[in-house]
Amino acid sequence: MNAFRRAIFLQWDILLKDPRTRPLRAEELVFDKSLKSGLEFLQRLKVLLFVVTVQEGLTDRSLSRREFEGMKRRLSHTFSVDDILVCPHSKDAHCLCRPPESGLFVETARVCRFELSHSVVVSNRSEDDRAASRCGCTFLPIGDINSSTFVGRKTYLCVGEALEAIRRIISR
Repeated sequence: MNAFRRAIFLQWDILLKDPRTRPLRAEELVFDKSLKSGLEFLQRLKVLLFVVTVQEGLTDRSLSRREFEGMKRRLSHTFSVDDILVCPHSKDAHCLCRPPESGLFVETARVCRFELSHSVVVSNRSEDDRAASRCGCTFLPIGDINSSTFVGRKTYLCVGEALEAIRRIISR
């Protein structure tokens, strides 16, 4: 693996203008466009950018594949990312790709040939801290996550919003 290649895994919700919303249609998505220039700067530095999302609605059929593909296209037209990684499973499925498991991160690193130990998971969910810890990534928490639940040895101090997280990554 190329020791100099690293990746940033961005949890889908942090790219939304209001991460508390749960849009089910592409036209309902409102992305935080203030993140665009920071993400483009990271890509110029050859950092791989992946968006990670759990969409169990694809399995229980509360979200159609067609609608989700439209949502992915809308995200891809707003932000230039290397890929959108999706776990479609419910919690009950006990799959290896849904956080707190780290299967999506590990498989992506294997296929795209980068070091997880030089990579960062940016999220507003504590499950992603456990997934990051399991595969050796640094975790950068966003928002009101209870820091007492952090398990990872490599965790940044919590930041208030995604733009601040991107600035922190750029500055390191």
